[in-house]
Amino acid sequence: MHVPSPMESQASGSGSPKKNIRGKTRGKAVEKMVQKTGKLQVSIPARERAPVGDNATPLVNQIGVEVRAAAPLQDVMYWDDIDDTLKKSIIQRFRDKFEIKNYDEDEVVRQTITKICQLRYKDWRSRMHAHYKKLLKDGINPRSNSYKGVSQED
Repeated sequence: MHVPSPMESQASGSGSPKKNIRGKTRGKAVEKMVQKTGKLQVSIPARERAPVGDNATPLVNQIGVEVRAAAPLQDVMYWDDIDDTLKKSIIQRFRDKFEIKNYDEDEVVRQTITKICQLRYKDWRSRMHAHYKKLLKDGINPRSNSYKGVSQED
């Protein structure tokens, strides 16, 4: 019995091989885990200044989801420019899914979470900027091709 090699199956397929490109995180896996087990436990040791443990990556991903969903783009360049009440609501949205040990008691933990939020916001804006610069370079009107998940007015 002959089993085709990957090269043979590509050659006999229709066109070029399909890339498996992951999209942006939407938080669906975290929702499922929270429904099964309740709030996910995460700790941020003072000397690490970063989340550790099994739920560290899902926490950071969820922070990105919440920042993209609620942080404004107009008239705001940096995380620090966002209104404090909005920042608190964004933080509360992921704290509803994650139990961050010593968040209320430890300033280092709160600073670490704030730093992660800043980085997610900065990365998001940076990816959008690169997208629009590429469109300009290619001679395409950036206003006609908005970034995924961003409204035309933003």
